Amino acid sequence: VDDHPGVPVHREVLAISHLNLGNELKATGKLPEAFRSYQAGWDLLTPLIRDHPTEPSYRANLAKIEISLGQLQAATGVLDRAIRSYQSGLDRLELLVREHPTVARYRADLARAHNTLGILRSMNGTTAEALVPLRRALELRQELIRDYPTVAEYHADLAKSYLNLGNLHDRAGRRTE
Repeated sequence: VDDHPGVPVHREVLAISHLNLGNELKATGKLPEAFRSYQAGWDLLTPLIRDHPTEPSYRANLAKIEISLGQLQAATGVLDRAIRSYQSGLDRLELLVREHPTVARYRADLARAHNTLGILRSMNGTTAEALVPLRRALELRQELIRDYPTVAEYHADLAKSYLNLGNLHDRAGRRTE
């Protein structure tokens, strides 16, 4: 990266490496190291987005880092920060889906982010606020199945959306909705 500062793809690849390393560190319980790795990836991608605002892969990878940070923050009990990180990643994905509606991966990532944001909000005790992203995840997943009916992962994800909505209604004492 330092030898070729004018080649943005090198910074992106290094940022993805930091994301992957952060995921591995998180999985092995090395949470402070995971945070530093995610932060390093974030630090590499933000100037790339500033300099190349129309490159979708930079924005998609930054959204992944922000969502991974949110997962880490949730795992450490910092739900307010986790929700903010998820919301930031989700906002980036919303824009990507609007600009590239035929990229199924963006749509699936957006649905997953909505689903997890809903779960985080329900854990934070805000049932009403949890319903909005959970319902949006359900809608997005139904659309994915309509457009890609043979992708088994989308069917499994849709089942998770129904389960999460059902669990939320159950906890709120609204089993008939």
